[in-house]
Amino acid sequence: HAASMKISIVTPTLNAANFIQTCLESVSTQRSDRLDVEHLILDGGSEDGTIKICDRYPVRYIERSKELDLVGAMCL
Repeated sequence: HAASMKISIVTPTLNAANFIQTCLESVSTQRSDRLDVEHLILDGGSEDGTIKICDRYPVRYIERSKELDLVGAMCL
């Protein structure tokens, strides 16, 4: 059966390899039969392994231009 509710969680990142896995694990625990969770990662051009960590989770990774930095990644 279809989930009764869908939510989107947006996480802006920039060189977040030291803590992104904790965030991804937390969001993963929110999924259930009654809750469909879409997790969007908006990245401002990470160069520290953030992308590789995100690749292991069911997220939609959206890389922004490196010129935008973290604030720019959030605003577009």
